[in-house]
Amino acid sequence: MKLDWPRIETDTHFISVGFDEDLDKAMVNATREAVNFLTEQKQVPLNKYEAYSLVSMVGDCRVSQIVDIRKGVHCMIPKSIFTKK
Repeated sequence: MKLDWPRIETDTHFISVGFDEDLDKAMVNATREAVNFLTEQKQVPLNKYEAYSLVSMVGDCRVSQIVDIRKGVHCMIPKSIFTKK
């Protein structure tokens, strides 16, 4: 598997990250990685457009790094969206 950015998993979330000198680009990178993760996971098959819509609804994107030259954003996708009801 080739990843452009690291991915993080906690007990409650899948987390994608993005970095760039421009905070807006860092946000785009983190969001793009979240969409890529959702299209690659196998629990619930999603196409790119469905994944983008889902990230816009449930993704919790936060600034994680602004002190250094490179800015960082992480986007948290709750695992609870994958549970059966």
